[in-house]
Amino acid sequence: MRIASIDIGTNTILLLVGEIKDDQIIPLREEFRIPRLGKSISSTQMIEEDSQLQLIQILNEYKQIAQIYNVEKIICGGTAVFRKAKNSNEVIKKVLKETGILINVLSSEQEAVLTFLGGISNFNEYYDKDFIVIDIGGGSTEITKGNLNTIEFLKSYNIGAVTLKDRFFNSYRYQTKIEEIYNYLDYIFTDELRTKNSVTISVAGTPTTIASIFLKQKVFEEKAVDKTYLMSTYLNHLINEFYQLSPDQISSKFPSVVKGREDVILPGTILLKFIMDKFSIKGLYVSTRGIRYGMIILEEMNYGDGFWTNVGLRKLISSLFG
Repeated sequence: MRIASIDIGTNTILLLVGEIKDDQIIPLREEFRIPRLGKSISSTQMIEEDSQLQLIQILNEYKQIAQIYNVEKIICGGTAVFRKAKNSNEVIKKVLKETGILINVLSSEQEAVLTFLGGISNFNEYYDKDFIVIDIGGGSTEITKGNLNTIEFLKSYNIGAVTLKDRFFNSYRYQTKIEEIYNYLDYIFTDELRTKNSVTISVAGTPTTIASIFLKQKVFEEKAVDKTYLMSTYLNHLINEFYQLSPDQISSKFPSVVKGREDVILPGTILLKFIMDKFSIKGLYVSTRGIRYGMIILEEMNYGDGFWTNVGLRKLISSLFG
């Protein structure tokens, strides 16, 4: 079965054309665009008109790609930007009319579970262990702990790389000290989480960009980035370096940083480092997978007859998605 899965975030719009084969998701085509739908969400709580036009253009482009691969179904999930925007319903209706694609707005819990499924989907060598999956998006951050049978911890925090940028990093040179940002984040991340003996994975643009820099890539190469292991000490090194550079200088010095991420990589890295410090995580794996993979796994759980239909999580996830 071939499915096109689209993940619409605050900063990016991602496409996965995947085929389910032998209980594995085989990626046939992946695309990303960075229109930053939530560029004004912190101040206006609206998705702006020009962003709507970009969204429609990108979705029509993705639809054409999906047709080339003869997909049987297109599924599309919207995350924090749609939960926050006052004009979400209006935008969803407009998109449906112009593209024929229905955006399903994911709750924060649904987003976290789908990210968890996608994040662990290529770590089958650890399926007998507990996982912690950290998803730093543009407008929210999800942390989920569990295994194939149960979810132990699931929380969405109303802060992401873009919203942290909007608060502390709107102009260079940066005046806010790291200690002040940590104090601010302490008021948001108030939970306790046991991380010992768990496999920690981080998904989305912040960790994949960090991994690409770590690997000294000239151009972002997804296959090489996937499953890179990053130590907390390396993030600290990057933060110190990023603080001395403007977004343009970051683009120049680190050519693999995709255009559209140069001004959010510093706040995203600080956020990831804070989480690692907060929960005593010394190192983690980077996964290039996430919601778009999780949405395909959900389809397999609902309509397939393979591995994912037999895991204990299926019952919990079915209840979460109605």
